[in-house]
Amino acid sequence: MESSPLYAAFGHHKCATMWAHSIFIRAALDLGLRYDEVFLPREFDGQLGQFVEQRRTEMLLLGNAHFDHVRQLDLSRVRGFHYVRDPRDIVVSAYFSHRNSHTTDAWPELIPYREKLQKVSKEEGLFLELEFRAEQFEEMRSWKDLPEGVRIRHARMEELTADPYRRILDEFEAMGLIDADYYTPGKRIAFVASKSVRRVEHLLGVRLGFRAKRLPAERLLGILWENEFKRISGGRKRGQENAASHFRKGVQGDWINHLNAEHLRFFKERYNDVLLQYGYETEPDWERNYLERIEQRQESSVRG
Repeated sequence: MESSPLYAAFGHHKCATMWAHSIFIRAALDLGLRYDEVFLPREFDGQLGQFVEQRRTEMLLLGNAHFDHVRQLDLSRVRGFHYVRDPRDIVVSAYFSHRNSHTTDAWPELIPYREKLQKVSKEEGLFLELEFRAEQFEEMRSWKDLPEGVRIRHARMEELTADPYRRILDEFEAMGLIDADYYTPGKRIAFVASKSVRRVEHLLGVRLGFRAKRLPAERLLGILWENEFKRISGGRKRGQENAASHFRKGVQGDWINHLNAEHLRFFKERYNDVLLQYGYETEPDWERNYLERIEQRQESSVRG
């Protein structure tokens, strides 16, 4: 008998992880799937396969995903996707988040680092963040060569957020979680009944067995609508910045407005392979295409 699938989303810090997790959690609740959301190895004692087996996890949301942990799973069961972001944008987003907005409730180690960031200039702070991202970029490197036959798709966060109604629907359909057939009145009634059972299960702490196996496409579209940037950011449109918000700006390529030539040289020495691995640049000397724009920005800043 074939094992039941393990649905999964594998992400990384500052890759719209909370946005993605919100969508997956809503879907898991509607479908009555047991889900677990973990970020750090200490949350599963470094034994991800054992953790999933013991908790009978049906949907796994793993932030800070290192493939050394993922390979502990029964990969024949996994149906999921791995999403990344331009590493240069990660550095900038992480700098503002760690300096201003990221919660320290489950991450007390951030407190002294935040104090340090708040005492130095932005230029110095970005150098600190470039150092601080070393472990994360090693996580991203670990996904370079997946074993043959693994059903985990790669996706760029920029593409997912640019067209979520198509791209996220594609990812859920690839995992077998979408009922793409016409949503008949009978199916609508069955899905609403299944959701009602889910609420009863949640209240009683039991599983009653009756459940929808797939999410109607229009329901997933509704979940995506509920998680649009404008709604989760307090009414701002993409590109409208609030440096104190966890959802700061919501656009790609913002690194060009903050990293200088020295930052780029530092980045290239340490992390150029990660940028090329995910196709964010195709030439090793990509920075030459940006230096003139960066120098013009710096000169304008000095004159201002």
